Amino acid sequence: MLQKLALASCMLWSATALSCGGGKTASNASVTPPPSAHAEATPALTSMPRTPEASPSVGSAVAAETLQVGAPVPLPDNVALIVEVGCWQCDGDYGKLVRIYRDASGVVQETPLLAAPGGHTVSPDGSQVAFAWCSRGICDGFNPTSPDVQSTIAWSHDGGITSTTFPPLDGIYDVAAVTRGMLLATGQTSDLRPLPIRHYPGGDTLASPPGGIYPIATGGDVIAFLTADRRAILLGPDVAPFDLGSGRQINSIAPADVAGDRLAIDWSERVSDTDVRFYRSIVSLKGPRFHMEIERTYLVDGFFGQSGGWLDADTIIATYNFHDADLPAPAGSPDSRGSRPLPAVIDLKTSTVHPIVEPFASNQPYQHGRNFVLAVVRGPFARVVNTGSCLNLRAEPRADAPVRDCAADNVLLRWVGQEEKSTDGQNWALVEMPDGDDGWVSPEFIAR
Repeated sequence: MLQKLALASCMLWSATALSCGGGKTASNASVTPPPSAHAEATPALTSMPRTPEASPSVGSAVAAETLQVGAPVPLPDNVALIVEVGCWQCDGDYGKLVRIYRDASGVVQETPLLAAPGGHTVSPDGSQVAFAWCSRGICDGFNPTSPDVQSTIAWSHDGGITSTTFPPLDGIYDVAAVTRGMLLATGQTSDLRPLPIRHYPGGDTLASPPGGIYPIATGGDVIAFLTADRRAILLGPDVAPFDLGSGRQINSIAPADVAGDRLAIDWSERVSDTDVRFYRSIVSLKGPRFHMEIERTYLVDGFFGQSGGWLDADTIIATYNFHDADLPAPAGSPDSRGSRPLPAVIDLKTSTVHPIVEPFASNQPYQHGRNFVLAVVRGPFARVVNTGSCLNLRAEPRADAPVRDCAADNVLLRWVGQEEKSTDGQNWALVEMPDGDDGWVSPEFIAR
């Protein structure tokens, strides 16, 4: 079913306006992206103009279960999280990204990733990190935007360790969606008029389908769109639009589950001027007409509308805003009325949300950060170390085999588990790059 839907493994939307100070730049190493990853992206974008049937709707009444707070759980093994840990109204970097996982020996490994304040987007599988920033002029959101404003976009294909920087664009641009095969940027002029969507790596302009305004990455190197009111998802000519109905708005879309046919949608409903309710719905993709149906809906007290990701068909990792009284000391206090956002394991079978307290509740930079879970990456892992430059991934387990890729220090490879010894006695291990390309490496330069 997913081949016909062109919805392979994950879904993510980010259309937040770019907010950055004039003259700021992102520190990044320039590498050349693999050209083969992008060549087939454009046809999927041009196949979504028509509407096959009436849009399904959630309906006027919402039957929602309430999530209960359960006991804390440890950071899962063989799972890496990409977390936005910046904070508002503080002295820290409000656009900071961190990758965190537990290595084979049980030690938590934390690596800062490339990012730009207010403008980064992460692919659902964590392999792509893209960001935009004001590289000329003023567009900080607090002062009038200068007429000479320009934006620069950078794109990482190795999980946020190195990136390629594209030529500057006139206007205020943000990365709206990114997958392994494409990047879409939305923009506006200094006087807030919309600019055409830019499609990378080529930088060409792209016309959205009728009614589609905000691009969303759906996995499989395919882009769909949200409508201007954010109440409907346009999935393509063979898929009926999914419409939440009047007064409701989609805030974010989590990746598809491991089976590939279910999504998690964070959305809100304005019941009155003073009552806005927040929900997370599990949505199934159905045939033979291929449409989306809500399977279960949860009334939530603390989601921030970030995407998160799935551990299995019944378990999601996402950010939840816990009350201090729900957390064990010293993370929380029974007498406190405060709250804090923490990554959490959500058990859909029991409707229970379990906080991942350590290291997020006590250590910097998490203690006062947003802790938004932007991607969930599956292991087991092998981190590149001590190369001083990059580690060659070879086509075969021998020193003279062709080089397929070169992974910089701190790139998190996936350990495939196959090992070989060449005729000269050298050991080799088969690994995968974050974007899925595999190759043989010397175990001397990886840490498990």
